[in-house]
Amino acid sequence: ALPILDKFLEGAKAEGAQVEKFFLQKLKIAPCIGCMKCKEKDIPEICILKDDMSQIYSSFINADSVVIGFPVYTGRECSINSVFFDRLDALRSPLHFPKLKTLKRGSIVSTWGWPSNDAYDHIIEFQVILLKLFQVITMEIITACGFWGKYYEKGIIRRDEKGLAEAYKAGKEFVTPVQTQ
Repeated sequence: ALPILDKFLEGAKAEGAQVEKFFLQKLKIAPCIGCMKCKEKDIPEICILKDDMSQIYSSFINADSVVIGFPVYTGRECSINSVFFDRLDALRSPLHFPKLKTLKRGSIVSTWGWPSNDAYDHIIEFQVILLKLFQVITMEIITACGFWGKYYEKGIIRRDEKGLAEAYKAGKEFVTPVQTQ
């Protein structure tokens, strides 16, 4: 799990947001097989593959906001994130896209071990583009990086009290209406 994502969600809950979290690594989500059945007929489960993605489709459609959290391991988003977006593509079919009635607010939370803050900006930018395909406009991006010296030490981010406090604050601000003057 990403502790920084948990702090973000904790901040959102503190402002009254209802949060439903899916930890993709613990779910059974098969890769897309490219059968295109999702484009041919309105299947109640959205996809012919019977797995945990069915629950995610429903939650994604009904959500007001979407927060995606993932680690970068090898210079790209983690593999389960890739599988998730491949399977989410079923919602872009003319049969299902109308179910995404309104724009959603989005946030991306990502971590990597490389010491540079901008080393993987291209990965984050790509996630922003992917979310936009599903009516999600990214409003907040949080990244944590630079622990190269402690790269293989599990849980290193839990010691970054300042970063975790910033993630909590960002989560609160994510659900708080913008004040106009």
